[in-house]
Amino acid sequence: EFTTPNIGAATGTSLIVTGNLSGNNLSISNIANIGSDLNVFGNIQGNNISSNGNLSGNNLSATNNVSAGANIIGSNITSNNSIIANANITANAGLYGNTLDLTSSANILGNIYLGANKINEIVSSAATTLEIRGGWNNTAGILNLAAGDYGNNVNWAKIGIVGNSSGNAIINNEANLSYWKQPGNANSIVTINTLSPSSAGFSTGALVVSGGVGISGALNANGNVILGNLVANVPSIDSGSGALVVYGGVGIGGNLNILGNISTSGNIVAQGNATVSTTVTLGNTELTWANVTTTSAAANQTLANIQITGSTVTGIEFLVKGVESAGAKYSVATLLLVTDGSNVNWTTYGTVRLGGSTGYLAAGTIIDGGNNFVQLWVSPSSANSTQWVTQYRTI
Repeated sequence: EFTTPNIGAATGTSLIVTGNLSGNNLSISNIANIGSDLNVFGNIQGNNISSNGNLSGNNLSATNNVSAGANIIGSNITSNNSIIANANITANAGLYGNTLDLTSSANILGNIYLGANKINEIVSSAATTLEIRGGWNNTAGILNLAAGDYGNNVNWAKIGIVGNSSGNAIINNEANLSYWKQPGNANSIVTINTLSPSSAGFSTGALVVSGGVGISGALNANGNVILGNLVANVPSIDSGSGALVVYGGVGIGGNLNILGNISTSGNIVAQGNATVSTTVTLGNTELTWANVTTTSAAANQTLANIQITGSTVTGIEFLVKGVESAGAKYSVATLLLVTDGSNVNWTTYGTVRLGGSTGYLAAGTIIDGGNNFVQLWVSPSSANSTQWVTQYRTI
């Protein structure tokens, strides 16, 4: 036992010191137990290296365990088994071991190597948040999360993310990232496989995005695409361009509401109903409708108004029905009209009545704002409320 030892180089089997130990190089073939601080300016080698205080050296190499009651500081810290510190671990070069256990901070300027023949883990043993980040203290750093030999761009493996988004204790495979980027390929690919990828709404399924998804390229779906609203602002000049291009079929289980036009060079086939609220255009002809309710017996009340100026329309066929519910009167008739843009000639035929006459039909032209219009007029038989509806074709 030494009161104030001063050892330049020490080699032995076992070394037990109740106070501090300082030296240049320390090599112990079995056990080094230091009751307080172990400070070596050179290398520390041994089977088990432990200190109840601080453990400091240039290179710390243990065949079995490295442990300290306080801080472990060194250039290279190597252990074939465990590295345990109750305070901080600082390595200016690399940290090598099977198990790393510390209650405070690890300041590593080099690499951390875990080499156990089992799953190597970074674990927060307390109920606290574990963060892995690339920057620190207002600095920006790149974080590379890689499964494989990132440095040599080979031997890629799967990255598994296990947990749940709700934060409860139930384990759930939220997603398995099969591959983020194919080696040697500039195309980045993300494959998401979940245990139950089906979706019953907008909050379930393989991928749920509460905000927005911006796609600058193509969206290819082998399955179904269920949308709330689809807004497309890219114009199309043919069937192979535009905001939405479908080369196969489009199945619509609900309603298809279109505020603009449908242009097709092929066929539109509807096995169910096709509902059009305004006009159907066939070449340079149109099929549309109009309605009015009259409550007086005034003559020539306007039922339909068609602009002729700027169009190629010269013929119009009106199919008209009239219903006067109070008098239980019903009628249907056809008015056929021809025009040169300024004048009209017309005839009514096929008139059928039930319960009496609802009124009479006529047609003429007006000029409004410098444009010529053809109008269809009704002259009701009474002041009772009478509903008039016409479906007409222009050609």
